[in-house]
Amino acid sequence: MVKWKKLTENEIANLISKFKALQGFTKIEAWKRDNTIIGYGRYIVREQRHPYAYSIFEIKDNRIEWHSDVYSLPEAKGLISRLRERLN
Repeated sequence: MVKWKKLTENEIANLISKFKALQGFTKIEAWKRDNTIIGYGRYIVREQRHPYAYSIFEIKDNRIEWHSDVYSLPEAKGLISRLRERLN
């Protein structure tokens, strides 16, 4: 089972500083898989002014490959699990 870790304030600031697509976001919460290095992998991001909208970002080589919007944290985690299964 994949373990998710909520990012710290410093990790969020680092993530936002690297990606222009996230720079318009304010007061965000973000989660990443435990073994993910900032700049790679899949992230779930929620902006506080949109509490029921979550965005999933796929990041490779410090650039955003794609993103998708969903409506709940379990839905976001489920979508990522299905994507991982499809790729294996």
